[in-house]
Amino acid sequence: KLREIDKLKMNPEAVVDQLQREKLASEGEVRAACASLERELDLLERIPKMVFDVETENGARYLEFREGDDCYELAKQFCRQHNLDRELIRPLAHHMEQKLRDQELID
Repeated sequence: KLREIDKLKMNPEAVVDQLQREKLASEGEVRAACASLERELDLLERIPKMVFDVETENGARYLEFREGDDCYELAKQFCRQHNLDRELIRPLAHHMEQKLRDQELID
């Protein structure tokens, strides 16, 4: 679809019909879907090195650490996703780093 959209963008607007305009209008949605699929593919290709159980008010949630992940960024994303207090980011990241070092999974 993106190739088709890119080709359509090269055409003068006067020669683009209604269906082609609709396809052009869907570019943002198509790009967002592609980005989402790329993120999912990246997660599938990088097997978790460690999975953390994090207790929240809504029960246990799982946080997967993969090769190339940054503990602070992962903790920040996790806290945002689960509506947890920002003050928990640093302690969560520190705990993750400590456990990963104990298992000799990071330096």
